[in-house]
Amino acid sequence: MAMVVRPRILIRGIVQGVVFVPPYIGKQPREDSGFIRNLSDGTVQIVVEGEPEAIEEFIDDVKKERSNLSRIDELKVLREPANYGFDSFAIEGSSSEGVHAGSIIPI
Repeated sequence: MAMVVRPRILIRGIVQGVVFVPPYIGKQPREDSGFIRNLSDGTVQIVVEGEPEAIEEFIDDVKKERSNLSRIDELKVLREPANYGFDSFAIEGSSSEGVHAGSIIPI
């Protein structure tokens, strides 16, 4: 069995309400699986599981392939033990979790 890693990625900046989710999520099969959701503090949280190379590519894609309206001020990657709890990648509803104050989208 291939090694599987599970990062929890927290992205802070102008990342909610600006079509932040890259266009490939949910549209093409990937080895990684998990979820993306908005947190109440304006942060976007992504949890994925997959082979290390696929996860690093996924993180690079998140940094590069985003809406022109979004801005990443901080991207933290927290490593967690893989638990093989996902079989797809889903866009989940917003969560009341969160720590930082969110950015306001300029008009």
